[in-house]
Amino acid sequence: MFYQAKTESDFKMKKILSILFLSIFILFSSIKIASAFLGFPENKEYVVVVTGTSGLPFTFGYSLSQANGGSKAENINGKVPSTFKFKGSILSIMVNKDTERGKINVKMYKDKKFMDSATTVNPYGSVQLCY
Repeated sequence: MFYQAKTESDFKMKKILSILFLSIFILFSSIKIASAFLGFPENKEYVVVVTGTSGLPFTFGYSLSQANGGSKAENINGKVPSTFKFKGSILSIMVNKDTERGKINVKMYKDKKFMDSATTVNPYGSVQLCY
């Protein structure tokens, strides 16, 4: 069963839980990456396309690993539709709806090749992808 925010304090708690989940997701992804590779693969071009209910606000969190061993993580506020472009070796993302209503669909491409997609219509729902 998913947690559904009903009040402002519930919404804030949902945001905190989402950020905590993103941190754990990034940590897990980093461990997965480290165990899967003895070295970092070469950098690839990533494109993430967020579509759905036009104008819907969302929070976009990402962690990007670089071939040289560096990394970057950031949270960005956005609205549907949006496109994000990155260059790195591994990209982990999490997109959280900032409202109860609406739909978010996220598609990820690596070097112009479709990799995966995820959709949520849940109140304050989120989707995660990692490649």
